[in-house]
Amino acid sequence: MNHIKVKTFSLIFLLLTSFAYSNSNEPYNLGISVFEDYENIKKLLQEKQKQNDRAAVLLSNVKLYSIDYSPSPFVRTNRPNPSFPTQQAQDGIEGYAVVTFNINDDGSTSDHYISDSSPGKYFDEVSLESAKNLRYAFREPTNEREHSYRFAFTLNERSRKLPNAYFTCLDLIKKTRFSEAKSCAQSRNKFTENVLGMAYKIITAEADFYLGDRDGAIDMLYKIINDESQESFYLKALAITNLTAFLFDEERYADIISLEKAINEIRKLGYEEQLIDSHYYLAVSHFYSGNKVDSLFFLKLSLQDTNCKQTLRLEPGESFIDWKKNSLYRLYPDKVCYSDFYARSIKTLEAINEAI
Repeated sequence: MNHIKVKTFSLIFLLLTSFAYSNSNEPYNLGISVFEDYENIKKLLQEKQKQNDRAAVLLSNVKLYSIDYSPSPFVRTNRPNPSFPTQQAQDGIEGYAVVTFNINDDGSTSDHYISDSSPGKYFDEVSLESAKNLRYAFREPTNEREHSYRFAFTLNERSRKLPNAYFTCLDLIKKTRFSEAKSCAQSRNKFTENVLGMAYKIITAEADFYLGDRDGAIDMLYKIINDESQESFYLKALAITNLTAFLFDEERYADIISLEKAINEIRKLGYEEQLIDSHYYLAVSHFYSGNKVDSLFFLKLSLQDTNCKQTLRLEPGESFIDWKKNSLYRLYPDKVCYSDFYARSIKTLEAINEAI
């Protein structure tokens, strides 16, 4: 989480009353049932759903960034479990691959191909092979048989090649000892290896921002995110978390919106914890720029990733072990949420409902 105190905007904190939300009993509802409670928002989405795909998705109440692309008439009945490629694991490289295919009458899949993957093609072969074992049931009759599934390959934090001293320097940032944090990062940045060296540059950028060199800090983080040779999703997640916070503090909403593609790319791998603030800032930036449906999309994503009651719900066939590894559960096993951030998004939702 970043350590910037967010400015008090009149819209965001328009409503400071208690909040309520409803739960859906639909068996495959993995979203957040909030829009039913907000008449103006629901009306807006209904008006926009025919010409705006995101409005239709929000009304369907599906889980955003589902590994099974949705909404769809299919329900996955098994869980493929590809092995993490050995070389990429040793190099600390994470990634994903989206496999698109046809679903046959018996629920088997055929005609597989890679429709999206990053970084490079590291995970294409193992994903294609594993996708052949995918099986589906039909939730409803359909002539549409094309579907997609996203394989995500993530490492635990200790395998992501960040040096232990990074967290030593980061702790100084948390204690607002910014000059010491910068010296800590600069004195330890002896690495020629890309990921290790760039990790300390993130610490330096954080320190510089708080010490007054705001433009320099922002430029440094942009360079890390835009570096096409940089293959560490984790490093880019850390960089973009700080960058969106700094831009929001500077009220540079258009610049935050320009990062949407990069944020979406990182979210395909998970990183719910790192992107909580980024999604929230993106939602508010879209609203201030007049993009109401886009604002609601990212606000719902923020709610989905921070809600105690919804986070535990798995998709059909989803692995609890994989979910636990990649979710907030590992940080808050008794709550599985960030209640303060959830409340912040609810208050914003209430304010938007009043404003539109």
